[in-house]
Amino acid sequence: MSAVAVLERRVQWLSSGSRQIWGTVCEQRVVIVVDMSMMIPGFSLHVQHSLRVLLEEQLANKHSFNIIA
Repeated sequence: MSAVAVLERRVQWLSSGSRQIWGTVCEQRVVIVVDMSMMIPGFSLHVQHSLRVLLEEQLANKHSFNIIA
């Protein structure tokens, strides 16, 4: 039962916050390319929020990152 509980906590952690959209970012140097050419009006706020959460949760401890839009 304890192994199942550990697995359930891991799955919950992997599906929370920025990991739900971006997955787990493991590398120390990260480049994110955002194609905004066919952006649906109003969707850019969702993209901005998702990028901000990613920056706060996963990119704060990285060596370097770059965002290209």
